[in-house]
Amino acid sequence: MIIELTPETILIYYDLPQLFVGVDQVGTKYISLLVDSIDSVAKYLTKPVAVSELMDLVTGRVELRSLLRESRMNAWYYLDSADDRDFKPLTQIAYSEIPDKYWPDVGFKLDTFFNIADESLVQEAYRKGRVVVSLTVSEPGKSGESTASAFILADLLRHYQAVVKYAYKKAISHVKSESRKALDRSENYLLSAFATSPGSFRIYLQAHSQRDLFGVHDIDYALKSVDDLVTEEDDKIIDRLRANRGHAVSSYAKLLETISKNHITFSYSWVDPSVRIVSSRSLNDAYATRVLDLISSRQDLGTETRTIEGYLLSADVVTGNWHLRDDDGVDFVGKGQGEILKDRTLFTQRYRVVCEEHLEEELVSGKEKTSLNLLSIEPI
Repeated sequence: MIIELTPETILIYYDLPQLFVGVDQVGTKYISLLVDSIDSVAKYLTKPVAVSELMDLVTGRVELRSLLRESRMNAWYYLDSADDRDFKPLTQIAYSEIPDKYWPDVGFKLDTFFNIADESLVQEAYRKGRVVVSLTVSEPGKSGESTASAFILADLLRHYQAVVKYAYKKAISHVKSESRKALDRSENYLLSAFATSPGSFRIYLQAHSQRDLFGVHDIDYALKSVDDLVTEEDDKIIDRLRANRGHAVSSYAKLLETISKNHITFSYSWVDPSVRIVSSRSLNDAYATRVLDLISSRQDLGTETRTIEGYLLSADVVTGNWHLRDDDGVDFVGKGQGEILKDRTLFTQRYRVVCEEHLEEELVSGKEKTSLNLLSIEPI
């Protein structure tokens, strides 16, 4: 059988991957160590490993040398790479053929994780080779019980996902237009539930997209932005709310409202296996109420302003309804004061419109839809 590896998680990087985890066609994990480079071809010493062995490595319980030489799966391979992404099929070798200089130094261990309170979270991240998030809900009067209200849980999951979504969109909003269009894909911010943990009400979510071995996992931007929102000092809270003004803040407010009105504690942790740091935050009802007061005292924090350029297809002075098609052929409809739409040229004149974009939640389905309120319009 020809074995081909797909890079999954980088563990050490310097100019090119020095140590990484890959996966073959049937899901077996491999650890690959850079041992040589000849004529621009990188050579890796590669060995299959169990997920439990990988966990021992990344948590500093076992030396890299021991894992490569003495782990339970006794098979060794060379993996050649002409560049960062062109990996050749594995070539099996005998243990006796491996030069002594290829083995790691005695005593070398990876830097261990910080704050690894939930080892199962880290294990799942390495098992799946992607970002994994755990959510925990604590309801009053249910200490020690692994249950939670279905309605509360559904609201928390929906609002947390919305915060991640709009924090991601805010994070890429300053990227150039063409690059932003490529980045603004739902798989880069969506999470899917895949497991619960017995003994406490903990739900595990995984990122839809797998990490590019040689880049940053896109969802990291959003999760770090959400982390930044959860701070104790009022001045810092305001600054971070301003940085995420618009849909991210309005979605965050809905999450806080669910926590506050139900008097619950909502905690989360997440890990990107390549970064090897577990990030955790906890929000109780008192904190949620305090932040909601700060948001309500500054009405503009939840306002999302959007600028669109294109051609007006309709503009009704009586009703205030308008219809614009942008340069990509996307249609936008909204409302505004009829006076601002007066004497506008349809079909042939390009306009720049500035709108307030509002999120509305359908009562039955819970799905979000947007509405646009026209603030200004000018020919361009």
